[in-house]
Amino acid sequence: MVAIIDGQEHLVKTGISRSLLGQAVTCCVKGQVDQANRRLGYIVDGAVRLLKSDPTQENQKPLLEEAFHAFLQTDKGKELVDKAKTEALDIADVGDIHASLVDAEPRLRNTLGVPVLFDVINVAAGQQLVNALQGTYLPKQHMPDSSLLAVQNNALIASRLIADAKPLDTFLTEPFLPPGVSLKDAKRAAALLKDTAAAGSAHSDDRARAQALIAKIDDPANLEAGKQALKEMLVQKGLDGLFVSLLARFTLGESSDLGPDNMLVVPGEDGRNKAVSIDVTGFRYARENDVPAGPRDRPRHGWGKVIDTPALALDVLLDGSVMNSRYAKGLDSVHAAVVDCLRDALRENATPEAQTVKHWYAALDVHASTASLRALHRGLAGIAASPWMPDAGLVNQVLERNADFINDIVHRART
Repeated sequence: MVAIIDGQEHLVKTGISRSLLGQAVTCCVKGQVDQANRRLGYIVDGAVRLLKSDPTQENQKPLLEEAFHAFLQTDKGKELVDKAKTEALDIADVGDIHASLVDAEPRLRNTLGVPVLFDVINVAAGQQLVNALQGTYLPKQHMPDSSLLAVQNNALIASRLIADAKPLDTFLTEPFLPPGVSLKDAKRAAALLKDTAAAGSAHSDDRARAQALIAKIDDPANLEAGKQALKEMLVQKGLDGLFVSLLARFTLGESSDLGPDNMLVVPGEDGRNKAVSIDVTGFRYARENDVPAGPRDRPRHGWGKVIDTPALALDVLLDGSVMNSRYAKGLDSVHAAVVDCLRDALRENATPEAQTVKHWYAALDVHASTASLRALHRGLAGIAASPWMPDAGLVNQVLERNADFINDIVHRART
């Protein structure tokens, strides 16, 4: 939802874990119980990731599934199921689901509470760090923020809306789409054709329109024209800060969220386009070194070698194992064309921007940065007694884990 805070519009939202609870309800409404359970499993996986030394979390998936499906049979659960049939569940609804599950099954308090709490703390902390870096080249009016809100036993995130910003995924893909067709329209058409079940149940006219649209987008002449248009824009007005954004988010542990769908483009005071990182999730996966992929795939890049050797930034940061193609899901030809344009037009930006990130981390005050993590937690003192809040000892454990993230990056940058 949108709220006015300090006279400015902010988008107020909950974290991914509570959102997954709402998605699980919607899946059940559609009869997709397996998909619902998969989303519940993601929440438990989040707790395991944050509490890596707590093996008891591994046994929580069946407990959560049982409690969740039992909740759907209660009066409150049935009410939310009915609501989900016609509209999306809101912040209050997913908060109610969380509270009801913990009330019915207290053993889920830490399993749910830890990821829910750190969804918002890590977003705020990650955005603070990235903003400190973005502040070296962005004016104040283009600086995003992520403020923690404690409202009625809920921990929420408020992100200021930037008036003259454009989503980066829209900016990069528009040259490849027919007039009047949005990126959302194109992705929906691609999904319809890819999903055999959906395609089979879709009206033949809808399927034909989707096929025609994707064929038009994938036409080599259209792709070439789109590449020329995008490359011309990038050469003329640039996209300053793209590699800063990619590398900063990469070092902070992002994976699936590392891409243009979590960035904006704004006009700079010098007439050049600037990339802005928003919705930084932060402190998720510590991929400092390369990690194995499938038996036939190349290893997934780690960020450490880019910090060591900034000249590697162009190839590493635009690789599919780093910059996620989710923003153009189903539009593989468009994503490939976008990457080609970025590589050709912004080649000279990559190394100096990677050097900027390295030097910034090397000069970072680690003590102040880790202290700000704890300050964010203290900012939620007003809801500390909420029944869903996890044990204080576990909270401290995760705060230490996050501090280790920062320490590891700074150490690598200084060596």
